[in-house]
Amino acid sequence: MQDGIYRRTDRMFALLMLFQWAFGIFCALVLSPKTCEGSCSSTHVHVWAAFLLGGGLTLFPVVMVWQKPGSVATRHVIAIAQMLWSALLIHLTGGRIETHFHVFGSLAFLAFYRDWRVLITATVIVAADHYLRGVFWPESVYGVAAAGQWRWAEHSAWVVFTDYFLLNACLQANKEMHEICARRAGLEDINEKIEHQIKYRTRELENEKLITEKQSAQLKRSNDELQQFAYVASHDLQEPLRMVSSYLQLLAKKYVDTLDKDANEYIRFAVDGTARMKQLINDLLEYSRVGTTAKERVETDADMVLMKALSNLQLAISDANAEVTHDRLPKVFADSVQLERLFQNLIGNALKYRKPDAKQKVHITAKNIGGEWVFAIKDEGIGIAKEHFERIFVIFQRLHTMKEYSGTGIGLSVCQKIAQYHGGKIWVESEPDKGSTFYFTIADQQPQETA
Repeated sequence: MQDGIYRRTDRMFALLMLFQWAFGIFCALVLSPKTCEGSCSSTHVHVWAAFLLGGGLTLFPVVMVWQKPGSVATRHVIAIAQMLWSALLIHLTGGRIETHFHVFGSLAFLAFYRDWRVLITATVIVAADHYLRGVFWPESVYGVAAAGQWRWAEHSAWVVFTDYFLLNACLQANKEMHEICARRAGLEDINEKIEHQIKYRTRELENEKLITEKQSAQLKRSNDELQQFAYVASHDLQEPLRMVSSYLQLLAKKYVDTLDKDANEYIRFAVDGTARMKQLINDLLEYSRVGTTAKERVETDADMVLMKALSNLQLAISDANAEVTHDRLPKVFADSVQLERLFQNLIGNALKYRKPDAKQKVHITAKNIGGEWVFAIKDEGIGIAKEHFERIFVIFQRLHTMKEYSGTGIGLSVCQKIAQYHGGKIWVESEPDKGSTFYFTIADQQPQETA
């Protein structure tokens, strides 16, 4: 930064001195025109002084600016030349007081360097010039034939007085410049660290992207394998089960009078086992298809979906002598088929786990909380102990025996998977003998499209 200031100021003075040279010649021609001596005329010596001395004072610094821009020598040569230019202009104007202001203007320009040493050099030149010319040629500097012995000191004192403020300005400017440079260096260091962190994080993200792509590929393979398993389960496994069940039923029907009571009981157990196995396979298929057969989530009227679920459960509601009520439900972005299954499973659970000899009441509500819809299915059933809250959502985890309550232990796992597919979650609040409230959430916005 400082070197740039030096170079710019050098160029400014090069142009200034060329202008002063032309202006000095103009002053010599106007203020000291040709004089006539008899029949001959000659050019006034001031013109030659302006041309020759001004040329020397101009060309040498200009060459220095061209050859060594920004160097210490160039600055001091310019300071010397500029103050000698002030002396020449004072001489060409006959020591006019107005021209002495050129000295102060030159000092102000030299302060652009922000180098206090240059001002010292210029001050020494001014003092020496005023002293020497005051002794040998006072008219050229003071405009009078005889000047006081200490006239030069008076002029120099005013120069020193000006220097005081210019020196302070230079020192203050340098201090501010160093502070700026320090801040810039600090910012560059911070930027360098940030760039390093960005590059490091970019590499991490690239690695994470590769890992994600590998995981996505593995997940796709797993889904493909799961679909293949679902196909096998739906065809290859169920066919033998149907055969076993059919022949067992034929066996029981044909030999009902031949076999004893125990044999008929065994056959009945075997038929029930095949039925439960078939139901278990169907539930597993339903669980596996939550993610693989899901449709695009679109704006769906949850009220209409609930009506379909209640229609499917109408017989179970009637058998349980239950009362199912609901508030007005919102429109959400969802897969209507899966949302219907979610309602049906949760309401079906409420109907199944009712208190004996008590009318079951179920109420469905929805509230918008924090940018998502929170649905609640509240019942007055047998309730669940707190230590089982997480367990009930794990596949095949049952809290009751088959004699107490039928089922495979997959229904709530399916509900959890459907909620997660919709970007939400599911949980329960309950106490034994005080009923249960199942909650699930769905985002109140259209899902972002993924590449």
